[in-house]
Amino acid sequence: MAGEILPPASISSLELQLSALVIVFAILNPYVTEWDIDRFAEPARNVADKTKYFPYPWWGHISDPATVLDVHGRVLVWYLPGIMPPARVVILSPPPPSILY
Repeated sequence: MAGEILPPASISSLELQLSALVIVFAILNPYVTEWDIDRFAEPARNVADKTKYFPYPWWGHISDPATVLDVHGRVLVWYLPGIMPPARVVILSPPPPSILY
């Protein structure tokens, strides 16, 4: 797909397959926290209170598609690198201001 010219109004079957594979990879690659998202969403008096009950997870660098789940298995974050082919990103990105003049 590299270097392919994509029409802006259509999505190819190959793009849909790529997206599906990235999402499946992310689902099969979960990182589970000890957090309960309902408790995390409650207001705290100060930030120190949050860090006491919600320790920072030390997973290192995540480079592959993944999901981050709370202690109950609820999705907190989807990390989906590569879900859009580079040609599509170029189509969606506005030109830099210097080109507009």
